[in-house]
Amino acid sequence: MRRWSHTVISVLAYLLFARVWREEVLLSYLLFLFVLVTVLGSLFPDVDLVVKRRFGSFGHRNAFTHSALLPLALAFLPFFLREGAWCFGVYRDVLFAFSSGVSSHLLTDSFGSGGVKGLRRGRSRYWLVSNGLVSLPFLIDLLFQWSTARY
Repeated sequence: MRRWSHTVISVLAYLLFARVWREEVLLSYLLFLFVLVTVLGSLFPDVDLVVKRRFGSFGHRNAFTHSALLPLALAFLPFFLREGAWCFGVYRDVLFAFSSGVSSHLLTDSFGSGGVKGLRRGRSRYWLVSNGLVSLPFLIDLLFQWSTARY
């Protein structure tokens, strides 16, 4: 799928997710920032193309970049930070937007003909769908809430 397709689909998905689960974000003065972060999240899994072009390693659609690893790691990051961080509210909204972009990218890639490098075609589609579902923004938001519950 082309970059613009991932971008358009992810922005529409973010607006839908925000409307259903985080409606207050749509009224925020930072909405433009959140949409921009969604676009960055939708393009992040294809960072392997830049690495491949620059260094000749990796390969497109590898299991590392096309996974829910980064949204999950970002959701658990506050668990390791000091207490009383003032930025958790904005961080939560940015994480919601980023995970929306990553999730929509992975789910739309599952409809394509290419597979994840190193996995067979059937497992490749399963990998993309399962990681796309794990990185859905409301699930990442629940993990974030759990990781900040001690504050």
